[in-house]
Amino acid sequence: MTSTTPAPTGALRTVLLWLFASTVAFTLAMHGLSGALIDGVYIPADHDSFYHARRILAALAAPWQLVQFDPRIHAPEGSWVTWPWAYDTLMAALARSALLFMPAQQPLAVLDTIAPLAVTLSTALVLGCARQLGLRFALQVAAVMSFALAALTRDLHRVGMLDHHYVEHIFVLATLYCGLRWCRQLNDTGAARWLGVVLGLAPAFHNGDFILQVPVLATLAVLWWRHALPPRAAMQFAGALLLTTALMLLPSQPFRLGMFSYTLHSWFHLYVAACSAGAVAWLCSRPANLTNAALGLALGLLALLPLLPEMSLGAGFLGARLAVLDRIQEAVSIGELLARGDYRAVSERYSAMIWLTPLLLALLLWRLRSHCHPAALLFTVMSVFGVALTLFQERLAYFGGFVLWLAPCVLYAAYAPARRHGWLLLFVLLMLAAQTPGLLRLNDRLVAGGDISYQLLRGIYLDLGRRCASAPGVVLAEHDNGHYISFHSACSVIADNFILTPQHERKLMLVERLMRGTVAQLLADAPYVRYLLVQRADDPTRIEGSACWPRCVANLGLRHELLEVRTPFPPRLRLLAEQLVVRDGVKQPLARLFEIEAAAP
Repeated sequence: MTSTTPAPTGALRTVLLWLFASTVAFTLAMHGLSGALIDGVYIPADHDSFYHARRILAALAAPWQLVQFDPRIHAPEGSWVTWPWAYDTLMAALARSALLFMPAQQPLAVLDTIAPLAVTLSTALVLGCARQLGLRFALQVAAVMSFALAALTRDLHRVGMLDHHYVEHIFVLATLYCGLRWCRQLNDTGAARWLGVVLGLAPAFHNGDFILQVPVLATLAVLWWRHALPPRAAMQFAGALLLTTALMLLPSQPFRLGMFSYTLHSWFHLYVAACSAGAVAWLCSRPANLTNAALGLALGLLALLPLLPEMSLGAGFLGARLAVLDRIQEAVSIGELLARGDYRAVSERYSAMIWLTPLLLALLLWRLRSHCHPAALLFTVMSVFGVALTLFQERLAYFGGFVLWLAPCVLYAAYAPARRHGWLLLFVLLMLAAQTPGLLRLNDRLVAGGDISYQLLRGIYLDLGRRCASAPGVVLAEHDNGHYISFHSACSVIADNFILTPQHERKLMLVERLMRGTVAQLLADAPYVRYLLVQRADDPTRIEGSACWPRCVANLGLRHELLEVRTPFPPRLRLLAEQLVVRDGVKQPLARLFEIEAAAP
């Protein structure tokens, strides 16, 4: 019997693919709900999400009054928040709007689901990029479903993720999509303007996203050299970039105060946008020859001189040279994981396709010899750029993630035999199978806040919150405890997981010095400290963790004095709370919270 149901049109087929892939990605992103919901209370998903949550919740009543300078971090002087205003303002506005229709709901219940819902936008952009690259429908399926199943997608968009990394990923995809759209029709001024708008918006959501201008400028420079850069569209792009950047800077307090810093949304970003726009104007006004190329390069190097101090700071962050940054998981590079022999972790995080990345890049570059269409050029430049950043740190994986999903499909379309449906089916299945290592992680045990330390110490944070409500003060604690303390209490912290500036580094070193000292030295050197949270430096959750107890070399200074030594606590210290663990049938202290009482007159 012949079916009378008409075949889906191209547009309907695309919409159905987007809906299906988005549903799969959303379902996987919600898999971690048990780690974001404790006794009916919603919590954020990781360290930085806790600080975002605190900042967003404080802005719910008035999103445009977002905290930009925080006196409660890096105490006692406080510091600027190194995240721009736009992301947390948008999150507060979205949550406030949603709560108008469900006022009884917890604000964090709304906030925790925004990242999973945003995966629908990311999916649309991946699908849009695949279509702009001219991939046939089967290859679009391979790319979009690989994205939906990828562990990287799930990690970025997981429930409770309030950190801005998924939004950075969206801007990477939006830059690629808008750039491909312009490159397919270089005289399309509207597409050029949209690309400029996206690049102008990006730094308002994360300071470092000005770097997305680099691969676009490199592509435009190559097009200029090939006499293929349309001046009108290029100038529209430059104008949109400069204007959008300037408009987005107006709400930024550091900008209004005249500050010039890579770590703050400031005049630095307007200067970078002006340099990019000026470079495009130069290309549009000069014929392509060696003389103008050399002169333009010299002028570009001169323009970079004011940026050198800030670029040096950025290089320290990328190279994990700042204090303790090399000990933070998201700052670990692929090279470090491979040096440890942790091949499984690499496959789980980036999919099995990561092992083909050098070959993929080589083939993309080789393809430019015979197929140097502007869209192919931009895709290759952004692929090399994205993979290079991905190699630096785990947290930068979103810059190059699209290569794992789109590059194999582009190369299959270019080199695979045409009309071989069996080979095409096999390719699609292999692309999906490459996500298996990450899918196996779905069996991992979930812990509250994505951190076993937080799960174990949550009770202490709640006790501290109750005490700080009536008697706020400065807390001395490890930097890893900082964002948790800021979220759960009205107290101040000396150091936290903000590790970007020299001040942050000094605070980290101060905390480490105070922790290595004695109670007497703490009272003399930091009289402003009111609360002290001491946590074991060895890991009592592992079998080998108890081997050194009660004289662990790692537990020097305050840890030894207040956790290992079984004597009355020093004068002026009052125990508020403690967390115990049981090892070999013996109760051992994991952490203790003290209040430092005022000295007798």
